[in-house]
Amino acid sequence: MNIHKDLNLLLVLPLLLASCQQGKESQSATRGDNEGARQITSCHIASPTSACDSLLSIAARAYRAGDMQQAIEVNTRGLSVARAEGNAVSEALFLFNTGACQTWLNQVDEGLGRMQKAMAVLTAQTDKDVLKRLPLMWQEMASAYIAAERPDSAIHACLQREEAITQAQAAGVCDSIIDRQRGQNAIMLATLYNHCGQASESLQALQRFNATRYSSTIEGAHGLLDYYNSTEQEDAYIETFARASAFFGADTVNERYRDELEFLVNAYYWKDDIEGMANAAGRAMRLTEELAQRRIQDASLEWQERFRLAEMQRSAAQERQRHRTVLTAGIVAGVALLLVIILLLWYGRRLRRKNLALTRQALRAASLEEMLSARRATRPPKPVESDEAILERIDVWLDTDDNFLQKLTIRDVAQAIGTTQKRITEALASKGGEGGLNEIINEKRVGRACHLIQHETNYTIEAIAMESGFPSVRTFYRKFQQSMGLAPTEYRKSLQDLKQKTM
Repeated sequence: MNIHKDLNLLLVLPLLLASCQQGKESQSATRGDNEGARQITSCHIASPTSACDSLLSIAARAYRAGDMQQAIEVNTRGLSVARAEGNAVSEALFLFNTGACQTWLNQVDEGLGRMQKAMAVLTAQTDKDVLKRLPLMWQEMASAYIAAERPDSAIHACLQREEAITQAQAAGVCDSIIDRQRGQNAIMLATLYNHCGQASESLQALQRFNATRYSSTIEGAHGLLDYYNSTEQEDAYIETFARASAFFGADTVNERYRDELEFLVNAYYWKDDIEGMANAAGRAMRLTEELAQRRIQDASLEWQERFRLAEMQRSAAQERQRHRTVLTAGIVAGVALLLVIILLLWYGRRLRRKNLALTRQALRAASLEEMLSARRATRPPKPVESDEAILERIDVWLDTDDNFLQKLTIRDVAQAIGTTQKRITEALASKGGEGGLNEIINEKRVGRACHLIQHETNYTIEAIAMESGFPSVRTFYRKFQQSMGLAPTEYRKSLQDLKQKTM
């Protein structure tokens, strides 16, 4: 017979049943082991009312997801929060959860130390929530002791769990799962006692198990079959399997039942019952084929469901997109209409303001014209300035600041002396119009040149032309010749000869 000698594997079923207590049906002994242990941390308050409760919920989710490192980090933060709040119960729960996570990470001794320290605090509590947690916490302690290969301590933890179940029942909690808790604990104790060679204690524990209603359930039948398989009791295994067939009913197409059939084949093999072995092997093969077909069907149904959900999501996304498009178009149209209305109102208001301003300007211009007409009618005629006076003012302005050195027009002179171009043109008419103004300017420039030739003997003719305001030397020679009757060089020479004669 294929007998499991490893004690950890012997205790797979009780942990499986612990997970079933939380409403999760397991499909294999190993999965049951994981889920059963994780129920310890997941026993958190359903409606968290404090930071500690929230952190317990987060740690439980990480524990159920198998992320032990994250669970340890969250529990460590929870320890700090609980200490800050002065909440001894929450602090102990966080400490226990941290230890449980460490045992899963093969840090068994350190984890057990934390769990023992936490249990010393929690076992002294009378709160119903704590009493509800204690049976599963003692189960976790027992599993940790098994991992540490300390079966005596595991037995002690199971006995403490029995006591915790009794206390919880007396406090009125866990009534719906008392038989299940007792049955799980009894079958675990029977297995541990048998491993330690304590046959009588193992038998007593088995009798306590049979005394519970839990033994008449499918879970209890599986537990009893595991016990007989681990203790190498082939006859009892075959008898129990035959009796448990009534419990299994239609719930036989699963991995666990196939494993039980394989154990049944081994049991018949060790009893040399070829017919029974062949019958059990045939059933196991048929069940294996059914499981394979079911997995194919489940996979097909799963992909069909995924495709259906994907289609629904795609349709929903398209519908949302269509709604968003319609909504966006409506919003854009509304905004555009609103902008058009605002622009029309603004433009109409602007037109009204412009028309009002034009009307005011027209009225103001008419009023001003009337005022000017009235003033012109009453104002005496302005005396007309004579041509000689204008020419005199031009001459004075040209000499002021040597303005004749600049390039000037009639307009410049008119603006400078405060009269009109027309009056200057009329005044210069006797001088030849604009040519008369140029003649006046050139005469003054020639006079400046004569002064420079006489007093600045080291100046060249070109420098004198520039200093006198002539645009070029050629123009300077021409204008100087016209005005003085001789060239600038000749004029300079005549002055030098005259000076020598006088000396």
